[in-house]
Amino acid sequence: MRKRFLFFILLSICFTSCQSGTGNTAVSGEIITVLGQAYPDMAIAQYDLSTQQSTTLFQAPEFSQIFQVALDPQQDTAYFSFSPPPSGGSGFFDRAGLYTLPINQPGTTPTLLLGGNTAGEYLLMPTVTPNGRYLFYVKQASDPNSISGGFLVTLERYDLETGDNETIVLDGIWPRISPDGTKLVFIGVEPQSLQRALVLTDLDGNGFELLVGIGRFFDIDAPIFSPDGQSIYFSVAEEAPVSFLDRLMGVQIAFAHADHNVPSDWWRISITGGEPEQVTSFEDIILHGDFNSVTNQLIFSTQTGLFALEEDLTVNTIEENASFNTLQVIR
Repeated sequence: MRKRFLFFILLSICFTSCQSGTGNTAVSGEIITVLGQAYPDMAIAQYDLSTQQSTTLFQAPEFSQIFQVALDPQQDTAYFSFSPPPSGGSGFFDRAGLYTLPINQPGTTPTLLLGGNTAGEYLLMPTVTPNGRYLFYVKQASDPNSISGGFLVTLERYDLETGDNETIVLDGIWPRISPDGTKLVFIGVEPQSLQRALVLTDLDGNGFELLVGIGRFFDIDAPIFSPDGQSIYFSVAEEAPVSFLDRLMGVQIAFAHADHNVPSDWWRISITGGEPEQVTSFEDIILHGDFNSVTNQLIFSTQTGLFALEEDLTVNTIEENASFNTLQVIR
């Protein structure tokens, strides 16, 4: 039986976690990333970690918003959540669909893959399985049975070969897939308190394992498997940094009220359970991260820049005073 976690999805994602760097480091490789953390200055770009130079692949036009981006396993196509400019009667940021973009052809017009046609419906947080078969994402839609304008939130799986779509779990966000493609980790949110849990399942939503229960931390975000698949890293805020309204409205309000945010950190836990372990101690807001499976560095973005968590758990600066959002390492 599927477990249920009600949640109001934070449209721009409530990235309430944290960090700052301790020094500079030599880092190689590239990432695909969303440059800019809020409208109106957002773009999908390919960023060289060693030269700190970026190539813009898609610049968001006026009155549009990019939410998150992910890569397919062949690393030639980006999947991203996007709210296009109003047209034909649509409103300002009143919907978001999932689009595709070839990363080897800068300036190409994105292609709509899923959604994007219904006001009040948002498809968010895409991630692709290592075999390229399934695209997981989060769907937020208006609840027709709610008298207070509530939302229905579902974690969905789209078959890229057949076009079939199915609901995997209710009220789950932040899906990420294990390196071997057999496990799904996500954040579940309790409806009344909005507190979060860390959940591990099979790709079909069965084999439910509660790794971090509701109430263990005030807030958890951005889970990711370690390169060997044996641990899950996630960001934690242990104190209440924002009001209910801030959490409901998402990252723009959080950034506008930065004095209400508190530091959070990277933690990790074994996929077999046990006690979570704190691995960093920061003073910033962690937004997103991805492992470089070659160097075992965790490349992650914060409110103030881009950083690398080394195997020895030191944190080094890649670029400060830069505006990065979601990212994925190009392996």
